[in-house]
Amino acid sequence: MSGLNKPLYVQIQEHIAELILSGKLPPESKLQSEREFSEELGVSRMTVRKALTELVSEGLLERRHGSGTYVARPRVTYESNELVNNLKAMRDRNLATASQLLEFSEVVASRRLAELLEVDIGNPLYRVVILRFANRVPVILERAFFPCSRCPDLEEWDLEKTPIFDLLVSVYGVSLSRISQTVEAVAANDVIAQQLRVEEGFPLLMLSRVFYNKVTGKPIEYSQDFLRSDFARIHMEVKWKQPNRSQWIFLPAKKKKTPYLSRKEVPHRNKLLCDFVSLLGKPLLQSILNGLRGELAGKKTSLLSIMDFFV
Repeated sequence: MSGLNKPLYVQIQEHIAELILSGKLPPESKLQSEREFSEELGVSRMTVRKALTELVSEGLLERRHGSGTYVARPRVTYESNELVNNLKAMRDRNLATASQLLEFSEVVASRRLAELLEVDIGNPLYRVVILRFANRVPVILERAFFPCSRCPDLEEWDLEKTPIFDLLVSVYGVSLSRISQTVEAVAANDVIAQQLRVEEGFPLLMLSRVFYNKVTGKPIEYSQDFLRSDFARIHMEVKWKQPNRSQWIFLPAKKKKTPYLSRKEVPHRNKLLCDFVSLLGKPLLQSILNGLRGELAGKKTSLLSIMDFFV
């Protein structure tokens, strides 16, 4: 290890990170226990634990309850505009993809779905749930709702092999005008955890989207995608527009004013000053101040500085 002036846990952390990034510790490799690390390196288990915790925070390691610590699988970085077609995005990265249709049903629009899809409450909707695999690992759970009147006969298509996005564009002739999308972190409930083969409470990224038809201006699809946080990360690039400097307003700093201290406003410490003044009386206090001018020359004369002479 290099950098012997660094804390021990940092040296251990950098050493393990170098083994991971160089490929000497491949993904899914199980690390030895903290006790074994401690004995091998001659350091405390607390030092080893801190190094491993830092690597877990960086996403290089992951802890599995009751099993141990493993080298994490590298995350796939998505551009935000790629998330409308998960299957294509995975294929573009040469991942071996597969899909499993978990549910295809017809449901009635609830109040919330009716508002999102701009249909009447009770209107028929297609509900589609698809599990996406990358290299045989379930990584994305897709839930989507479509107004039956806007996507007729959707059940006729093989949704496991054909991306729904492609069907909307090629078969139903939808020209998209815009996509409203939000991303938030959620914890997997028991159903989603079982489908994605993770523990309940596992951190996920939830993408909620509404697709709008350019011709009609109406929503064509509302979907929720749940991405495993150990599989994907999202990259967004923001174009910065420099504001007009002429519109900037600069305000000078406000000068602090020394507040007048009264018995009702001051804390106990300053109350003692008031009592001190009352005890001496104004004429006597002025005489003392005149006599101490030599001692207090070059200093700020205050009641506190006068009181120092009586302590």
